Amino acid sequence: MGVYGYPFRPGDRVLTGRSEYASNVIALLQLSARHGVEIAVIEDDEHGQISLEHLRSELEAGAAMVALTHVPTNGGLVNPAEAVGDLCAEFGVFYVLDACQSAGQIPVDVTKVGCDLLSATGRKYLRGPRGTGFLYVSERALETITPPFLDLHAATWTASKRLSGSQRCTPIRELGDELRRKARAGVQQSTTHWRWGSTQRARIMVSAALLRLKLESTVSSRPTRDWRNAASSPLSSKASRPDRVQTESPSGGSTCRPRLPLTAPLDLPHRGLDAVVRASVHYYNSEDEIERLCAALRNLP
Repeated sequence: MGVYGYPFRPGDRVLTGRSEYASNVIALLQLSARHGVEIAVIEDDEHGQISLEHLRSELEAGAAMVALTHVPTNGGLVNPAEAVGDLCAEFGVFYVLDACQSAGQIPVDVTKVGCDLLSATGRKYLRGPRGTGFLYVSERALETITPPFLDLHAATWTASKRLSGSQRCTPIRELGDELRRKARAGVQQSTTHWRWGSTQRARIMVSAALLRLKLESTVSSRPTRDWRNAASSPLSSKASRPDRVQTESPSGGSTCRPRLPLTAPLDLPHRGLDAVVRASVHYYNSEDEIERLCAALRNLP
């Protein structure tokens, strides 16, 4: 919603990473067709994260926006969001961060990241209801973005063919009229619980490290500099189809998800991977559950 409200002009360049989630790239492609926006893909560095060196060179060439996923859905790496924010600030470029996979498992401070927009979902590591989320909007973004659609929350109809009042992107103007108030109360409670949960966050990291350690000899994963900070581990099974890992694991599919090229079209084919399995843990997972999952993965034909 925020990106669609940005005042793009023909020839504007949007920089994104190879690990970007497919839905975000699809939106950029539509904006490219609609406004003549150019999309430039920043290559990975040797650790699999977005290359800050390449990003700087593309920023020097000119850009209107950087759109980046913090923790990709197709892997366990953590992109250097704060370093990207420093570069965007240096060049005065609008910065959009997708934190749907990171909010709830690692601390995210918008004052340190320096982003103009940050989106997150309630249903993942925050453990809130599906269909909920939140959007952080910076002061600069409030002055830049116009809502992509208007209703009575966003404008006033004063005459048959006239609107009055500000049409800028205040938070209430992004909500629309029909709201799931119980779901909103649920995600509010989940974020409150997360803010109290330093012990839970530490437990997530311990469980993720245990999972990777136990699978190291049987499942290959992409090494990255900071992937130890992400609880979603990218696993490329050497002997099994990814769909079988989901359907035949003892967790009933609640821990593992196959990630196919259609979810990461700039990343997986580029690395020569047909698919990966994303294994995720949370603070409530026990060591016994992790061991049973690892044993099942080892025993799949």
